[in-house]
Amino acid sequence: MNTQSLLSVIDTGTKLDAAKTINMHQAVGNQTNAAKRFITVPWAMGFKHLADEGYVISAASNLW
Repeated sequence: MNTQSLLSVIDTGTKLDAAKTINMHQAVGNQTNAAKRFITVPWAMGFKHLADEGYVISAASNLW
């Protein structure tokens, strides 16, 4: 079985898919860090108002 974790990018102006989907498995493979960090179970997300910045709370991950 092969599974892929995908992260969709939404254009908040148009409220449509921005066609910039990120394959998280490829993103982990491209990391230069030997630990190859991966957010396993996203629990919640929050975004700064009028900013290009957000945060993810993840269960079962050892990330800061």
